[in-house]
Amino acid sequence: MIEVITKNDLDNIAECWADSLPFNIHTIVGKKIIKAYLNYFFENEFNIGYKITTNAQIDGFVLYGNEKIINQKIMKKHFFEILISFFRNLFLFNFKKIFQYFDVFLFLIFTKNYEYLKKDIELISICVLKNKQNKGLGTKLIQNSFAKSNFVSKYKKIYVQTLLSTPNNINFYKKNGFRQEKIIYGRIYLSKTL
Repeated sequence: MIEVITKNDLDNIAECWADSLPFNIHTIVGKKIIKAYLNYFFENEFNIGYKITTNAQIDGFVLYGNEKIINQKIMKKHFFEILISFFRNLFLFNFKKIFQYFDVFLFLIFTKNYEYLKKDIELISICVLKNKQNKGLGTKLIQNSFAKSNFVSKYKKIYVQTLLSTPNNINFYKKNGFRQEKIIYGRIYLSKTL
């Protein structure tokens, strides 16, 4: 079943996020940051998310809105938590996670002037639990969220960005009608006309 997510889903969404995106910068910093991110997501009335459930268990979710605004709030209000997490990983010689910090930092610098048009919406994140992946749930989330939402009439395009190093993600989006727009610092931007 696909339904709109609410603040009541916050803990389950955070668990799903951490499970399906283990090297996402928010997951690396910790679930507290994921929950803060989700709280900021819910603050904007234009953001919307959908979940897919089985027996009241969230198997996956998709978020639409403006990630840049959310990340600005995260950096402003949680900078020291992020900094402490960075130094903790540095002290533990966790180089894969340290690389993620530098990668995100450089990405933010290279994309600071790149804005989605006001008439467009971003697919911020799509997550499916690892043990539920490759079973069509992500495709169902995208297709059914388009059908259930009214943003199809509000916006002209939907954008998504993903890492160039994740060909499965790129193929997933292309299979769901997204086309390549541009490549910026290791990320590919894809869009779909609504």
